[in-house]
Order: sequence, then structure tokens, then C-alpha cells
Amino acid sequence: MAGRIPLVRRGARRLWAASIATLLAGACSASTDGRAESPEPPLASTRSTAIPASTTTPGTTPGTTPGTTPGTTPGTTAAEPSRPAPPTDPALLVVEPTRVAELIAERPAEVVVPADLDPATPAPLVVVLHGYTASGAIQSEYFGFRVEAARRGMVLVHPDGTVDPRGDRFWNATDACCNFFGADVDDVEYLSAVVQHVAQIHPIDPDRIFLAGHSNGGFMSYRFACERADLVAAVVSLAGAMPVDASSCTPSEPVSVVQVHGTLDTVIGYDGGEFLGRIHPSSATSVDDWRVRNGCKGDLAPTDRRLDLDAAVDGAETRIEAVGGCPAGGSVERWTIEDGSHVPELSPAFATAVFDAFESVRADR
Repeated sequence: MAGRIPLVRRGARRLWAASIATLLAGACSASTDGRAESPEPPLASTRSTAIPASTTTPGTTPGTTPGTTPGTTPGTTAAEPSRPAPPTDPALLVVEPTRVAELIAERPAEVVVPADLDPATPAPLVVVLHGYTASGAIQSEYFGFRVEAARRGMVLVHPDGTVDPRGDRFWNATDACCNFFGADVDDVEYLSAVVQHVAQIHPIDPDRIFLAGHSNGGFMSYRFACERADLVAAVVSLAGAMPVDASSCTPSEPVSVVQVHGTLDTVIGYDGGEFLGRIHPSSATSVDDWRVRNGCKGDLAPTDRRLDLDAAVDGAETRIEAVGGCPAGGSVERWTIEDGSHVPELSPAFATAVFDAFESVRADR
């Protein structure tokens, strides 16, 4: 548990957020040879090299881990702190213990646990999935989730995808994005292992596991919901989309979904399109796919709610649409960012709105 949440003054946050957005925009934009540059983590992010996974608790000293002394070798402790026993809920026991250790050792994940959480009380978990060529640390900072998770008493984890032969991180998500080299990697199994591993660090409420992904991470969030609906309560996908072959998505139960998309997205098109030779569905098709799978009786319709999610666009540019007649725990919404790009300059309202959506699912289930 190493590091402290970076606090940024309101006046400086917009410039800092714009810098993160610029990094992500460069990461998500492909050059003529199909290669995208991988950005370096911003200076404001906190990372740990602890294996198998690093853990951050807000309020601890940067570079230290509970049970260690500053300056000692990571992984050594003067007195190993006691950990709560992992939960026995079968929904969390998704991978054999030895397989969990193997998967996590290959791709460590940073876990952020609010310092004031009761170690004996199961907490909600938010899994952040980065975009193509980006990283979990960059994505978490861009979303602005660290502070919001601490305020809400939620555990946060942001794992990294596999590195492809070009050195770019990706998730093996759907037929549309972004396993361009045909790698034999099961990211559904990996993310299931991540959830189980986090539950060994702090008990997790199996009914309040949420995924939020951007671009390739949005695609991966949808795939995970399609295959592990028993494990995830809600998904927020920014600039992602459902599989082209919708028949491949067969969730075992309803999952609440929020599709967030900018109308001026030139990478993953709001109205569908092609990215690096792969066709992807439109935001409307993605929403309708979930309307059908969740068994909603109504159609997508406008609401009177608006949000100011993009600091680069004046006013409350984001309009909210919702599908009517959805079952408990299976709400479906689309948040359209008018004039928003593939990497919107997210305002602090984004994290607030996403966590509000997660909380509403908690009340709905």
C-alpha cells in the first residue's frame, strides 16, 4: 500500500487534465503504419513495484507499504500485517488459487484502498480498464477516480493489458478491438483473477463490482459483462462498443450499462466505423444490444438530464437518454457528449456522474 492520492488545486486541475487527455489522444491515434505511441505515466501518478500487486492507501507516505519501513526492500516487512480472510462467496472464487497467482505475477495491478475502510466490511470495487496503448495508471488519473473512490469508500484497481509485438498494451476484447496480432490471451480469466486477488487484500461486496473502460477498455468492459454477468453489476464504457457479432454476447443476467460517447470521435465513431481495419458498431447499436439482452420493455428515449462532462465544450453539453422498462439491475443509458472527441477533456463531473451511476445500481439491485 504505497503512495498518496495526488491533490490538485481546482485552478490547476484543468491544465493537468488537458495534459493527460493529450497523452491519451496520442496513445489512441494511429499513424499511417498503424502504430500508436505509448505515453509515459504522468508525474502526478503513483506507482509501486511491489509484486504480485501494488496497493495504494490514501494517506500513507509515498514509497512505503504498511508493515514496511521506508528504505527497506519492497516485499520485506518488519511485521507482516494481518489480512482479512478472502470472502467465500462463490461468485468471487472464479479461478483456481494457483492460477490467480500465475496470472497476477505476469501482470501486476495497482490496488487503491481508502485508508478509513473497515477491514472487516466488504466494499464496492471499481475496475478501471485503459485504452489501446495506454496504461491503468494513466487511465485512472484521466478518469479522476482516485479521489472519488476514496470519498465513496470504494476500492479501486487499474490493471494493465498485454503488451503486443509492437510494444503496445491492449485488451483481447471483441472482434472489433484490439487484438491485432491474434494473441492467445484470455483477459476475461485475467480480470476474474484480478477481482479475486483484490478480495484477498480487502473483502469485496460481490453485488457491487463495477467496470469502467475507455476505448479498448470500453470494449473489454462489455466483453467481461457478456461473459461474467454474475460477477459485474454495472459497466461504464467511454468510446467503446459492443461486438460486431452480437450473438457472441450471452450474459447470464442483466447488467446495468452506460454508453458514453462523443459525437466527434474520429477513432471509434459515434455512428460506427472502422479502426485499424476492424469494423465497430455504433453507440446506438451498442445500447440496443444491451436493451435486448437485459430484457428491457421500452426504447431509448431522451431525458431532461444534462451533464457538463467535457471541459473543452461550453455548457452542459452531454445529453442523457435512457431505455424504459428495464429490470432491476439492468438499466441502460447513453450519455452523448455533443462535440466530444475520442479523448474528451473530462471535468470533475465525470467521476461524480459515473460513481452516482454505480451507486444507483447498488440501490436498484
